[in-house]
Amino acid sequence: MAAYHEVGNVEELALRFAKVFTSLQVSYEMLFVLQGDDGAKEGLLDLKKKGHPIRIVHYPKAIGVGPAFRKGFSVVTPVATHVLTLDADLNHQPEEVDRFVSRMRRGDVDVVIGSRLVKGGSMIYRGWLKESVSHLVNFIGPAAFRIPAKDITSGYRLWKKESLDAVWRKTKARNFEFYPELLLFAARQGSRMAEVPINFRPRTRGKSKMSFATSGWGYCKLFARTLFAR
Repeated sequence: MAAYHEVGNVEELALRFAKVFTSLQVSYEMLFVLQGDDGAKEGLLDLKKKGHPIRIVHYPKAIGVGPAFRKGFSVVTPVATHVLTLDADLNHQPEEVDRFVSRMRRGDVDVVIGSRLVKGGSMIYRGWLKESVSHLVNFIGPAAFRIPAKDITSGYRLWKKESLDAVWRKTKARNFEFYPELLLFAARQGSRMAEVPINFRPRTRGKSKMSFATSGWGYCKLFARTLFAR
């Protein structure tokens, strides 16, 4: 889980996931890639002292979404069979992860995507610019990138580790365009994808780090890099 100045959110997220994973009877480790010095690290260390299986990679300053996830992927425990990815801002609900696990257990997919755009999914944004960017990329992107999914900007995903390991080192994106870029490479290598509905909710604390200008420019660069590379 990648986080930049998410004190309060990461602690709640860890506790909610611990409850969910325990009910699902799966072994797990929660890996946080923290950026910034807002107290989130100390909050997670307190939970770790209480016995929660938490591992922390910390950067005092922001490094970006893509670099944070790539660092996290590089240190996932070798015995892991699956990797669950998401931002740590509580836009995504831990209680919905059972849908991912159930779909993965059917055995015919390599990555399960939490989708706001399939039947049963929903999204509530605070800010029409962000919503417009997301809708535009998800309208154009699947066909342009040849990705067999509707919601390619969702970062809430469950991967088979071997499928993830085959593609993440190929990514270059720094910001939120990292999410479709990762699926782009997965599609090219033939990864089988499925989507399950999720309910995307506004954060209740902290501020979004998604800049309209930065994210829009990042998506444009990804489109250009992909289309001209054909």
